[in-house]
Amino acid sequence: MIQFKNGDKKTRLVYVLITVVYLVFFYGYFYSDILITTSHGINFWDVIFSGGLFDFHALCCSDVENAAYTITTIYAGYDFPIYVLFGIWNFPLWVIRKLTGANIWESVLALMWAKSIILVFIALTVRALWKLCDTMEMSGQKLLVALLFLTSPIIAGSAAVNSQYDVITAYFMLEALNCFLNGKKKGFAGNILLATLIKPFALFMFVPLILYAEKNVIKIGLYTLCVLAPYLGFKIIIPNNTQLTTFGTVLTLFKNKVNISSVEIPVFFLVSFLFWIICYMYRMPDDKKEFYRKSVLISYLSLAIFFLLCASNPYWVIMLLPFQCLLIGAYKKYAFLGVILETAGSICLIGHYVIELPWCFDVKILRSSFFAKLFGLRADTTDNVLDLVHNISEGLYDMRDRGSGFLFGLFFTASLAFIWLNLTQHNNIALEERAVPRYMMWIRLLLSLGVCLIPMTAYIL
Repeated sequence: MIQFKNGDKKTRLVYVLITVVYLVFFYGYFYSDILITTSHGINFWDVIFSGGLFDFHALCCSDVENAAYTITTIYAGYDFPIYVLFGIWNFPLWVIRKLTGANIWESVLALMWAKSIILVFIALTVRALWKLCDTMEMSGQKLLVALLFLTSPIIAGSAAVNSQYDVITAYFMLEALNCFLNGKKKGFAGNILLATLIKPFALFMFVPLILYAEKNVIKIGLYTLCVLAPYLGFKIIIPNNTQLTTFGTVLTLFKNKVNISSVEIPVFFLVSFLFWIICYMYRMPDDKKEFYRKSVLISYLSLAIFFLLCASNPYWVIMLLPFQCLLIGAYKKYAFLGVILETAGSICLIGHYVIELPWCFDVKILRSSFFAKLFGLRADTTDNVLDLVHNISEGLYDMRDRGSGFLFGLFFTASLAFIWLNLTQHNNIALEERAVPRYMMWIRLLLSLGVCLIPMTAYIL
């Protein structure tokens, strides 16, 4: 394993470098989604104090107007519970706007505060990973697991560039897993519920784990009811007719199909049902460490099935990342090979999304930050090198689609290789028993820096 002593100067340099890179680029980009959800979080209090709780989704509308965006027609589209969190965090901004009448969308400091909630949950996620390392009796791998998580290009893309909240769901999923490993099924169900109230991806993890741990069908049904009842209750009590995000996610599960006996079956459900049946068939091992590792592997596979077989957004994959980091730490015999596969897969997936969804890396995300003041406010947001390359490659032998497909294919194969590496025992594997060298962290940092530089380069050029 990577070995760092507390007093090592190189260790401190790594920490400082990670911190500086994350903070500069983290607060340098404001994707439109975070402006919209911040607006909803501020207006949350106006709706509540006006007595419009049960019509929240019909009353809470965005009111973003600044140099980068004018977004005044988008209503709150997520489930109500997440807006409670947004409302609490952005309460200071609501107070400031009420007292001063200031346009907070023109204030870089106000936007930095709004985005800081992501930074808080990144820190909480690292803490949850450390707790899991202690639970799994691998405290010696805590630093490695944390560095793998923080230096992944996935973090740079999801948190820094795309300014997305999916790390909140990841945090509650990790807390749920920790409860599961400690035999606390109520805590497991409770944290899954909290994660589901943010976004329902945690249900992918809940189903196979509860089938793996519990063979009594009635108990399985009761635990499922405890998770789904509050989730569905909010939908009934505070109805949401604008759920384009949730509806679109559900539709992606049915997109890729396989024809069997003249019947088209969604591949995601075919693979998931098989996986769930296998989880139910297996009993938990008596050996604690084997139980820990298999539980993490099940959690990873439950999400990997979705990301490998369904279309997704570039920022959702942050929910998969911490489980992959835990597996690398838990299976230290192949840690070096695991790091190589995760690094290669992550950067290829980010490259795929840069080509496929360029607006997620659009130059507009700089126009609300201090970068715009540093480099000047760019009036034309479409005539830039990123759009030019995107448009040229589309008409040049379909290079855009070919390149996008090739990069996703590399992510797909790297993920399959990682699954195979962790699924069975192996002999004569290259790089086994090799410690993870320091230079791998530097490579990962440079790749993350490259991801962060994409919008800035387009903005300047």
